[in-house]
Amino acid sequence: MKTKLNGILTLFLALVVQFAIAQTVTGKVTDATGEAVLGATVLVKGSSNATTTDFDGNYSINATSGQVLVYSFAGYTPQEITVGNNNVINVVMEESLDVVIVTAYGTTTKPKLQSAISTVSSEDLQNVPIASFEQILQGRAPGLLINSGSGQPGTAAKVRIRGTVSINGANDPLYIVDGVQIDGGAFASLNANDFENVSILKDAQATALYGSRGAAGVIVITTKRGKLNSPTRFSYSPQFGFSEVSDLKIDMLDATGYLELGRILGNNNFTDEQIAAEVAANGMDWSEPFYRTGTTLTQNMSMSGGSEKTSFFASVGYYEQEGVILTSDLQRFTTRLNLDHQANDNLKIGLGTTIGFSKRNFVPQEGAVNLRNPAIYAYLGNPLQRLRDDNGNLLTGTGNNAANYYELLTTGIQRQEEVKMQIQGNLAYELNDNWGIDYRLGLDFEDDFSQGGSAPDSFIGGTETPGGAGFYREDTNRDLFLTSTASLRYGKTFNEKHTVTGSIGTEYVKNFFRSQGFTGYGLEPSLFGFAGAITAGTPDNELIPATRGGNLITGLFSVFGTATYDYEGKYGAQVSLRNDKSSRFTEANNSATFYAVSGRWNINREDFMKDVNWVDNLKLRASYGSAGNERSIGQTQGIQQLGTGTSYSGTRPLFQGGIANESLTWESTNQLNVGLDFDLFDSRLGGSIDVYNKKTEDLFINFTLPAYFGDTSVQVNGGNLVNKGVELALQYDLVRPDSSNPDGFSMTLNGNIAYNKNEITDLGDQVNQFEQGTSIIRVGEAIGSHYIVEWAGVNPSNGEPLYRDLDGNITNVYSASNNKTGFGQSEPLYTGGFGFDMSYKGFTFSNLWVFSKDFSRFNNQTFFVENPNFYGFNQSTEMLQIWQNPGDITDIQGAAFEREFSSKDIEDASFLRLRNVTLAYNFNENVINKIGFIEGIRIYAQGVNLLTFTEWTGFDPEDNNNIAQFEYPTPRQYTFGIDVNF
Repeated sequence: MKTKLNGILTLFLALVVQFAIAQTVTGKVTDATGEAVLGATVLVKGSSNATTTDFDGNYSINATSGQVLVYSFAGYTPQEITVGNNNVINVVMEESLDVVIVTAYGTTTKPKLQSAISTVSSEDLQNVPIASFEQILQGRAPGLLINSGSGQPGTAAKVRIRGTVSINGANDPLYIVDGVQIDGGAFASLNANDFENVSILKDAQATALYGSRGAAGVIVITTKRGKLNSPTRFSYSPQFGFSEVSDLKIDMLDATGYLELGRILGNNNFTDEQIAAEVAANGMDWSEPFYRTGTTLTQNMSMSGGSEKTSFFASVGYYEQEGVILTSDLQRFTTRLNLDHQANDNLKIGLGTTIGFSKRNFVPQEGAVNLRNPAIYAYLGNPLQRLRDDNGNLLTGTGNNAANYYELLTTGIQRQEEVKMQIQGNLAYELNDNWGIDYRLGLDFEDDFSQGGSAPDSFIGGTETPGGAGFYREDTNRDLFLTSTASLRYGKTFNEKHTVTGSIGTEYVKNFFRSQGFTGYGLEPSLFGFAGAITAGTPDNELIPATRGGNLITGLFSVFGTATYDYEGKYGAQVSLRNDKSSRFTEANNSATFYAVSGRWNINREDFMKDVNWVDNLKLRASYGSAGNERSIGQTQGIQQLGTGTSYSGTRPLFQGGIANESLTWESTNQLNVGLDFDLFDSRLGGSIDVYNKKTEDLFINFTLPAYFGDTSVQVNGGNLVNKGVELALQYDLVRPDSSNPDGFSMTLNGNIAYNKNEITDLGDQVNQFEQGTSIIRVGEAIGSHYIVEWAGVNPSNGEPLYRDLDGNITNVYSASNNKTGFGQSEPLYTGGFGFDMSYKGFTFSNLWVFSKDFSRFNNQTFFVENPNFYGFNQSTEMLQIWQNPGDITDIQGAAFEREFSSKDIEDASFLRLRNVTLAYNFNENVINKIGFIEGIRIYAQGVNLLTFTEWTGFDPEDNNNIAQFEYPTPRQYTFGIDVNF
């Protein structure tokens, strides 16, 4: 009996030991669409034993039967699963409606959000081969208009949130990175791969806490940070690709066509045989020497992890891109370190640093109708002028414009270097369960150095004045933003129903700016590129260098507060208030207060919705408030200014310069927004609708002054404009994989569209209307309304151009007195983006289309390439249709008549563009396990700007102004990359 008992006990103990021994649990974590969830944390509950998922969503962790595994990832509902006998656990994570959304000076969750905020996640920002971050956001959020003004590497884009809010002031949004204001034009030195998410703040409640800086909207960037209790992970992402010029819709004459046009115009009387001989001897395609296939190379490496109290994220990045125009390029080096430490139960501190250095060679004066813009000569270069002689020497000289500027491009200097540094420290101290203190101190420092010049031994260098021996310039700008923010916050729930939160704080923003530069002449060739090449100036040689510089310090001191109320998650209200004092205004007008109020109704949480199972989230929200535009005023508008005149007898006289207007006050924008957020059918369909009315008052208007004032104009407050619009964003899981087969086929559709109509409603008592470039500022018209003489065609009997007067009558007299509107505006009425994501097993495919509709632009390119007055330059193939004989039906007037700028040059610029396509493959677990130390491998191919559908006949319909002037073409890009996680 004793022996049997011992045997039973032994067997029992063996079983206990067997179940207590840790087993290796593996599996895959995916979302509802079947996409792998990269970086999800898998934690053994109650311990520090944790791991994270790889690129394929796979994980492996040691756990014993009976222990609980906790699966978590930002934006998804955490899941807890008890380990049993099965050592394979696949998990499908559901998107949480309690996703954390970054707002002004804080965060909130999706159900409690009562502002119009769009977010862009890190997945949409990674590995896009575009140097300037803001261009990556194009088409990602409704109401966000981004137009690339140039395809030159590192060039910033035009960014508008819900339209243009100022006539003469700033229209770019405010940019905040980890709580610190930064210069919005310096994204070429920042690495978008370091960004965790981007919030686009659009309505009054979202922007009011930024007060005088929020009227044009705010873009808040949050960088990546490590996670506590997570293992150290490394990732490496190299990428290589090439760029080529997109299909430009201007068809230029070849050498044969050029001579045929010359014969039509009477410039030659060549026979066909003579034309063939001339072409054989001198024919030239000028796109070949100016354009090239450029290469792109990126290298990104990061490391992240965390212990029980300290987490970190560190990265280094390298980006290199050759432009499609010869000599243009960009190199960028970036590094980032983010640290967070939980010092004790009450105190958490953080530190973030990033340093970026970029240098680029750029094409001078691109985007200008200027004979020093080399982008012109790829098209206007005379096809009968060769670049080199038979000995390989450049054929420069008078009249050889294309060769002259090829020499300028290849021997001259146009360089820029930029150092960008951000440092921010923050702390959060919990006084008790309800009260806490937050403080953040940060700086954004930028140092720009640029050089330019023409070589003294070049043809163009020999034409420079004074001296006839080239020129050399250097400019340095140093810009520092210092931001200090302190706040006291409160939060408490009463009777488990009423939740009150709030904060009060102060902020101090100081900007230090300094610039200096010089231009010198009479260069020594051996020292070209250095200041020592400049000849010392004397009154006799007249080579006095030009100098320039400035020093400016501005400041903004603010007090702000916000309070929110929530009742059982059903109803919510928020009030925000901010007072700003700015050094840009005089003491009498340097203070202004901005506010916002908002409310929300979570309809789905009402009792009458309990049985409506197909509604997961339904929320109605509304907001109203104001924001200012401090940056619309010049930094010295309130100061009486002096200027210097031309040197006379060795002295430079002083005269009255800018006229001060001490009564100037803020431009302010009041906005009403009503929105509806929804998630339906088990969150298969989700989206939002917003309707807004946005009115800007006290616009800065330039009031013309009589000449005896010493200045041409002075700014006054005297105008109003309105932006009204509708925004819609949708996402739909068309196909979801079965939970038992997470690698099955899935497909998600997404899209957004925005409508914005702009109108000037008042210009005050000072002016009735005024021209602004090729547009008119007039009550009842939109910003950017084209203003020109109407084109009426070509008289078939004699080839003369015809126009319409203000009464609509046809006339052959061109007169600016007949300028009128009615030809549209340069700001699109409709913008948006759409696409879909698919996955099957290890393959994924995604694409993004962007569009802008109902806007028009002046095509100044056709004015030059369809103009017989410029026959010395090349012309468009359309010129072969020029009027020659009575009865000819054509839109190209006869050569005997002057080509004028008219509505003929206004074209519909609406476009649809395939912005991005990515095809990727994630290697399966079997391959990864064979390698051993690798956790995940993803390879991909990507295309950018692959297709464009448009009626526009110029280079590119997408631009940052209303007139096309031979800008640097937007390239088509192809890249190939690999992501390795270990």
